[in-house]
Amino acid sequence: MACFGWENTISYCGKLSIPNFNCSQHDTAGLTCKDDCQNGEVKLIGGKYSNEGTVLVCYNNLWGLISDTAWSDGDARVVCNSLGHSDGTATPITGSYYGKPNLIVHFRHVSCFGQEMDIIQCSKTTLSFTNGKLALSTDEVAGVDCIYDEPSDCIPTPDWVNTQGADCTPNGNVRVQGSQEAGTGRLEYCYNGYWSPFCNLDPVAASVACKQLGFTNYTAASIVPTTSFGVMQNFSLFYNITCDGNETSLSQCTVHTSECTPWCPHTNIAIRCFNPGMCTDGETRLVDGILENEGRIEICYNGVWGTVCDQGWDKTDGHVLCTQLGYAEREPIVFPNSFFGAGYYPIVYSHFACGGWETDLADCDRQVYPQSNCSRDHVAGALCGYDCNNGDTRLVGSEHSYEGTIEICYDHIWGLISDSGWSIKDAEVVCRQLGYETQGTISYDSSYFGKPNKTIHLANVTCIGTEDTLNDCTRTSISLQDGKNMIESTNVAGVRCYVPDHCVVPPPENDFCTHGQIRLTGGRPTYAEGNLEYCYHGSWSLFCYLGAQEAVVACRQLGYTKYEITAVFNDGRFGLSTVSSLFQNFSCSNAPTAMSLSECDIIDSCQSTCSFPISLRCYESTDCQDGDVRLVNGTSSVSGRLEVCKNKIWGGVCGSSFDDKDAYVVCRELTYGLSDPYVFTDSHFGDGNGIILYSNFQCTGFEGGLVDCPKQQYGTFVCPPNAVVGIICRDDCTDYDVRLVGGESPYEGTVEVCNYHSWGQVLDSGWSNKEAQVICNQLNYNNSEAVGLIGSYYGKANRHIQLVDVACNGTEFNIGACNSVLLTPEEIARYNRSHVAGVNCRPVNETPSESPSPIVSCELMPSSETLDSKSCHWLCSSIVLVIVAIVLIVSIAINISCAFCLVLMKRKGSKKKNRRSPTRMNFASLQTQSEFPKGVENPISDVDDENPYDLGDDLYTGEVADYEEMDSKKLYKINKK
Repeated sequence: MACFGWENTISYCGKLSIPNFNCSQHDTAGLTCKDDCQNGEVKLIGGKYSNEGTVLVCYNNLWGLISDTAWSDGDARVVCNSLGHSDGTATPITGSYYGKPNLIVHFRHVSCFGQEMDIIQCSKTTLSFTNGKLALSTDEVAGVDCIYDEPSDCIPTPDWVNTQGADCTPNGNVRVQGSQEAGTGRLEYCYNGYWSPFCNLDPVAASVACKQLGFTNYTAASIVPTTSFGVMQNFSLFYNITCDGNETSLSQCTVHTSECTPWCPHTNIAIRCFNPGMCTDGETRLVDGILENEGRIEICYNGVWGTVCDQGWDKTDGHVLCTQLGYAEREPIVFPNSFFGAGYYPIVYSHFACGGWETDLADCDRQVYPQSNCSRDHVAGALCGYDCNNGDTRLVGSEHSYEGTIEICYDHIWGLISDSGWSIKDAEVVCRQLGYETQGTISYDSSYFGKPNKTIHLANVTCIGTEDTLNDCTRTSISLQDGKNMIESTNVAGVRCYVPDHCVVPPPENDFCTHGQIRLTGGRPTYAEGNLEYCYHGSWSLFCYLGAQEAVVACRQLGYTKYEITAVFNDGRFGLSTVSSLFQNFSCSNAPTAMSLSECDIIDSCQSTCSFPISLRCYESTDCQDGDVRLVNGTSSVSGRLEVCKNKIWGGVCGSSFDDKDAYVVCRELTYGLSDPYVFTDSHFGDGNGIILYSNFQCTGFEGGLVDCPKQQYGTFVCPPNAVVGIICRDDCTDYDVRLVGGESPYEGTVEVCNYHSWGQVLDSGWSNKEAQVICNQLNYNNSEAVGLIGSYYGKANRHIQLVDVACNGTEFNIGACNSVLLTPEEIARYNRSHVAGVNCRPVNETPSESPSPIVSCELMPSSETLDSKSCHWLCSSIVLVIVAIVLIVSIAINISCAFCLVLMKRKGSKKKNRRSPTRMNFASLQTQSEFPKGVENPISDVDDENPYDLGDDLYTGEVADYEEMDSKKLYKINKK
């Protein structure tokens, strides 16, 4: 068979008939016809009413079912919301209650929070086509019951609606609201003195409205049926306004009314009017696609870009479009239902009827605006293919033809190869397929030569190395849509195929070192890190390429034999650039347990060059436990680079697919704030010079620890060092909430203020009693004696400073009402060593006193007795008096005893004539240990100073003023006590 795709029946296609071919029964063809639906679209079938039934979901353009495993309220809410029903009473139904159609099962273990836009955004297990067919016989399927109020197109006109009002003049006037752009916004019509929104609007009436608004050179209008420009509270007083197109004002058109009022509270139609001059008539383009050769079709009409309605749009029309755009292609893919969005411009064409031989869409029969009436959810799109055959390969992204990113053709579309598992053997097959020699081939990962804007066709390619083409290797094929979804998070494979003409033979042997030795240079002496060098026939040589397996062997050779994990870098972090290596590559695939690189195969027919040499880092064990997590190198304890412990080694996490749900699990595990965390996937907190242990976490948000989530482990993925995950955990607090920490009582301490769901501290610069009064008042303490304290008086908690230059007048209701500067994440690091502000408030009901009276609780009485308030106070007073009396008696007894002892000692002392009176000790004379005689120790050398002077602190470098500040600080604390 040889069809182009636009034939009406298969009989029109080229073909061979019996007996002109030989085909076994095992090669009989089959097909699956795709449905006219879009990913994530849902519908209900099998129910008595439209709001209930078995859930069907569209995936890969096929309607399918959802397994009822773990089907919950959140899942039902998402389905009902996407169908336009209220989610307040969405009920999940299990057990194939509404029946089980003969369709495949697309998803298992769906887990939605309830706020997702469609079921595709929820966490789930996606089944392959084969597994989905098998699941139909084993799984029960999910249903929902969306109970809702029946909508009404018409309601009695409310009494308060003034149908003969005076809100506007003159009748028939129009205006657009909700936008600053001329001719754009929610359309409103003055009818009987009342501004009325539109519940319905057709293209002809919209064009008349644009004329009335002054857009007379180009009258086509773009209709926006959503609430993008806000909602008007007024009721609409008419059903519709119809025009024939020749009018210059809506007042010349027919207004259709009824005895009741149209009810469209969520419609409020808007329009966009345009002026010509933005393009040349007949120009055509594809926009808003992921790939370079796909998108929404836009055609220039009367100097303004316009779109095409999908009514009648098919592959034959798409073939003409792609030919016009320069794609020498035979069978495009067409997309209906605004697959690439509805766009900004009006729909100007509909019902194209091309024959396939035309070279321009202008040569095809079609309907022109406004004869076509098409809603904005039916805009056409297309994907144009290329003139290539399945399995063709090419290299792009380099100035040299023998190296680059690999592109492979499938279904007439050039695509890329994921670098997952990409090896030297795979690269050799590519070079052989392209006609190059295989010796000296170098494989590249991590999108080394760049990543074109194309889909991912293949992953997990595994070749023996002797195959003629990649089609002969084991591989995982990826669908077009899944491949497009992978573009952002997936790195792609590359290759360098050496041509003999470019080969520079290595120099002769030297005797500078022993062949096979290795060493690390340029790294820190206390770490096993640096540029890797190999002694090649007596000369030290750097590496231009090193695989993960070969890096592990190098570490073994250096004595690090315990761990099969090594960090490899190619960014010049340990020095040198523009390197020439005496060999091309090492391959240890035939000796995975080798203890030395000399046991591996060396590819050394030519020298190689690279921008930076390969460096690595080997590891020793730490005291961490497998699964432990931590945040490091952040501005506070709640922020930093995410590291996970595996085999007693700390390592980073790749940012691929890491999202808020994964970060939430980390923050909860670390007992930090439980508000939505910030996630960074760009090594925001550094890459740590370490190994990246995990990637592609798929947490639901409910796991007890990050280690419990599905994930990829080291060795099964490639991640560049600039894509390490960082997190800022956020607290469950509201902006400008305040709290005090580090004080001896609840009404004193270091001030912490909440911003963006994160507690932070306040810089003490300019901090005074006025700011303290606001803090104390906000915390419901007595602010009349509030004292502002500086110099991190109550200590500096492990939180960053996020508020500076605070200036209050003392009467504000909270700190947010004062003048202040909120630091950005980039500015926070500058204040890490600065001092923070504190306050000392006083409770509202406390009166200052030097020695507070003792407090006795009346709850000491037996529970069987009850006392009134007067009796309780009398009893408390009596107890206090008894205690005071006992203390006085004991004190008198002690004084009498001491006096008696002194008299005895005086009498004995008078008899000792040679005894000298003790000399008063001068503490000022007790200086350093060196001032005491040899063998005599300073008697106060072990006394701990409660507030020692730290001469390295900025606070104590100002001589007199700083010492005075410390003295006053001590005095304040003494007075307080």
